[in-house]
This record gives sequence, C-alpha cells and structure tokens, in this order.
Amino acid sequence: MMRKYFIIYLISMSCLLTACTNSDKPTLDRMKECLSSELANKAIVLTLEQQDGLKSQKDGVNYYEGYFNAEIKFIANYLNLYKAGEKYKIIKGTLSFMKTENGWNCQSFDMSSANLVKIKEVGDNTNHIDASENQSKVASTSEDNNQNSSILSIYNSDDGQEYTGTINGNDINLKIKWKSNKTLSGIYYIIDNPTNIISWNGTNFNDGEIQITEFNGSSKIGDGKLVKSIDGNTITWAGNIFREGGAADYIQISRPR
Repeated sequence: MMRKYFIIYLISMSCLLTACTNSDKPTLDRMKECLSSELANKAIVLTLEQQDGLKSQKDGVNYYEGYFNAEIKFIANYLNLYKAGEKYKIIKGTLSFMKTENGWNCQSFDMSSANLVKIKEVGDNTNHIDASENQSKVASTSEDNNQNSSILSIYNSDDGQEYTGTINGNDINLKIKWKSNKTLSGIYYIIDNPTNIISWNGTNFNDGEIQITEFNGSSKIGDGKLVKSIDGNTITWAGNIFREGGAADYIQISRPR
C-alpha cells in the first residue's frame, strides 16, 4: 500500500515539476499566437521552431525573448509590401514576452531585424526574395521620399491611440496601445524627418505614470518615465528619456480628452 502511494506521489511531483518547467517560458502555441498578433492578424503561422531563448528580470518582472524560425502565409495585404496569399520564411526572428498573473504577455516582434524570405510557389517565376531587399526595391526610385512613405504606412497601419507632441523640440506623431494588464507599446516618428520609427515597450502599473524602454529597431536606446497631467480637455504625458552616458531627451505628448 505504501508503495502505491509512493508511486502516486512521484507521478504527482513529476507533473508538478513539468508544469513549473513549462511555465518558465512561453509555449510554442503562445509564440505562434504572439507572432500572428504582431503581424496585425494578417498572417497565419504555418510552422514555428524555437532556436533559443533568453530570460531576464527587471524590477521583479520576468521577461523572455524567444529566437525562432517560422513559415507564415499572409491572408491580407500588409504594409504595402506583402500580399495576401504570399508565403515567407522568417529566419532569426525574435519575440519578446513579459510574465503576468495571466501568463506570458506578448510584447513585440522586431520585424526590422528578422530575415523574411519569400517562398517560391508553383508557377511563380521569381526567385526567393529577401524581405529587406524587397523593401529596398520599393524605395529605389526615389529613396528618401519612398522611405518616408514606407515609415508613414507603418505608422498609419498601427491602431494605437494617437498623440502629438515634441521630443527635444522636434515635432512628433506618436501612438500608444494600452493593454489590460497595465503594459503598453508605442511607436513614433519625427514629422519633419520621418526616416525612422522609434518603438516603446512599457508599463502603467502606477496610475498617472508610465515607465518606458525605447528601441531603434532591435537596439535599446533609452529608458524613461512620463507623468500624466490633465488641463481642461487635454491629456498630456511628459518626462525624460535617459540615454547611455546620462544625457536626457525631454518628451511631451498630448491628445484631446
């Protein structure tokens, strides 16, 4: 009888340990959901193979970056670069997650640093196309103007809440997505020189205060804190973004209440 209970105990402990191990990182299904969501649900994930991963922790919050290869199929046109029905391989992609009470919350997919290669279909006479080369071809006729147009297309396709403001005196347009778990993401560009999209990942754990980390592509370029104020019918967020070496950029953004 004791042996029976001992075996049951071992099985229970094994299941418990397996569950704990699995919770240490997002499942493949969660990674697929995240990738599809970050592509605005305009692509389905056919296959996804994780290659590696990296755990980190900041201010008591657990983060995870999953490195993967995948195959996707676009089911709708996306960013004026990818057409419905086209299939692509994603090589060396990165998905970022944050651990919350409800599990692993999807934070971002850095499309600019991934290598997207078009999969040749039957009857398709074109060679495989690297997505970065595809973007370069789109900009080849008038590089500066078309690059600006591409940036604006990416910005306009985002469904975040719109703000206008300045960073170090430069006018910007910015969008923020507020998430139910008190996290956020954002993107912005400088109006007079829209050659680059800057992205945010952040938290809104304290009402009236957001903590953000700023990225240029996949490279982290700063950390900051913005504080909320309300003046009449206008909501304003303002604060500093600190760069390496201690320099700070002052940013202020507003929207109608």
